[in-house]
Amino acid sequence: MWVKESRNPKFAKGIYVVADVGWRDHTVTSDESLLRPIPSFGDLSLSYALGVLGMPGMTAYFGLLEICQPKEGEVVLVNGAGGAVGSLVGQIAKLKGCKVIAFAGTEEKCRWLREDLKLDFVYNYKKVADQEKAIREAAPDRVDCFFDNVGGEAFTAGLCNMKILGRVSLCGAISIYNAKGEEVKGPYPNMLIISRELKVQGFIVYGWLPKWGDAIKEMIGWIQQCKVQTKETVTEGFENMRAAVYGLFR
Repeated sequence: MWVKESRNPKFAKGIYVVADVGWRDHTVTSDESLLRPIPSFGDLSLSYALGVLGMPGMTAYFGLLEICQPKEGEVVLVNGAGGAVGSLVGQIAKLKGCKVIAFAGTEEKCRWLREDLKLDFVYNYKKVADQEKAIREAAPDRVDCFFDNVGGEAFTAGLCNMKILGRVSLCGAISIYNAKGEEVKGPYPNMLIISRELKVQGFIVYGWLPKWGDAIKEMIGWIQQCKVQTKETVTEGFENMRAAVYGLFR
């Protein structure tokens, strides 16, 4: 949002902010916690504040680098890899010298991940009969880091292929968001986590908000150096926001 009028010196008239105020074309607030000024992106699109230089980009950055802490030569598994978060996880892992195994949901996404982003092993999960077997074939020595956006069976498939002392970053569970409580059933991988001494951590990216500034600067550098690519889906018209959000789940 653009600041039209302000009585707060922290939010000067004319600046742009990300405003956590719901879907509105105008709003008035005195709650500073709802507003985050958008820093200068140079010649990059302002819309990146909602993607690669905003919450999705920071989710990929901190969820991978802070929780999984990948090292050169390690194997990183990411599902939901064609999305705003997953595609950046794959690229950041490659920047760190890792081998990347990625799962996405359409052939178009898989081609982009494979041909443009140069990820090492890319699978369309809708056409893979056994995800656990596919991961095992791609990483016979097992996986070091697992960035999970999906949950459910995909989460279990990843866990079954983890190395001892592997690290798992739980970002989301889109496969079960709409499931009723009784529909979400095991297996319950407690003994697998214990026996392989896995670090499994869920996270909310706003916990790293004080560090976003430095992360955004690094991400801008990667974009400008063509080390990171991003795609945007643009929906025109305020009245179409509901349809745009629903489209994410289709």
